[in-house]
Amino acid sequence: MAYEEKRPVPPQRLVLADRSVLEVTGVQEVLHFDDESVLVQTVQGELAIEGADLHIDSLNLESGALGLSGRINAL
Repeated sequence: MAYEEKRPVPPQRLVLADRSVLEVTGVQEVLHFDDESVLVQTVQGELAIEGADLHIDSLNLESGALGLSGRINAL
């Protein structure tokens, strides 16, 4: 049996303000986006965001940062 090195999972941060602005770190890829749902691949797995009038305000895959606004109903 070969030895597999376990790498630590980078920390991930989700900050939700007033259920209308969401900041997420650790984002690797946007898998789906429309005005009612966003699905992103993060360092800790898939993250689904549901709401209304959702907009991606900022996305930087090099740093893994996503900024989202709208009415956020569920994470």
